[in-house]
Amino acid sequence: MQHEITRLQNEPPSDQELQRAKNQIEASRTFEQDSNFRHAMLLGQAEMVGAGWRRIDQFVERIRAVTAKDIQRVARQYLTEDNRTLGILMPLPPRPPEESSPTAIREGKS
Repeated sequence: MQHEITRLQNEPPSDQELQRAKNQIEASRTFEQDSNFRHAMLLGQAEMVGAGWRRIDQFVERIRAVTAKDIQRVARQYLTEDNRTLGILMPLPPRPPEESSPTAIREGKS
């Protein structure tokens, strides 16, 4: 992942990469508004983050206006080591079956 971030900081995405990402975002946004419930959720989220419900229809046109240079500029500004949060997920050891579990009952432990 860091390799891709560094690549974006040093060179803008290709026209094909950028168009593919824009197409995915636009399609996702279109399908998100497929139900009244989801549309209401989008309006509520826009209000909640301070964008305002009136601006929700500008989302796709604003995505279409993003340039490869915009992506590179934002990657340089925000995707820095100081802004990075690294999480390491450690699996928990398996728990022994409880005495009242269906498996324990079948095995006669309860």
